Amino acid sequence: IRLVFFGPDCPQTGTDKRCFVEVPIPDSKATLAVETHCCYYGEKGRQKVAAISSLEPDAIIFFNPGFSCPDYDWSNALSAASSYHDAKPFIITTNTEMEGFADIKILLDAGYIDKRSLPR
Repeated sequence: IRLVFFGPDCPQTGTDKRCFVEVPIPDSKATLAVETHCCYYGEKGRQKVAAISSLEPDAIIFFNPGFSCPDYDWSNALSAASSYHDAKPFIITTNTEMEGFADIKILLDAGYIDKRSLPR
């Protein structure tokens, strides 16, 4: 299992601003690899993300991004996340239900998701 985190608050080490830890999972042949990058996802385009993470993600998770907050610009990250050949699911967490609805509206209005992807 490999988790890769991008963000300005991620731990960083060395000159490449990257932290990597591999942990064996007890009673399993699997390992949990956690990698962090102290940069914004999509900051330098999807090519930079691809160079950092050689495998395409199965899903892209945004933890409390605040898409609807005017103080943040997520356009590069959302463009990078939505530019994969095969569509990747977005998983988004928010602090409140109201913020969740506002974030979904932003994603709908900007064309990053369509109505068919919403639960009924």
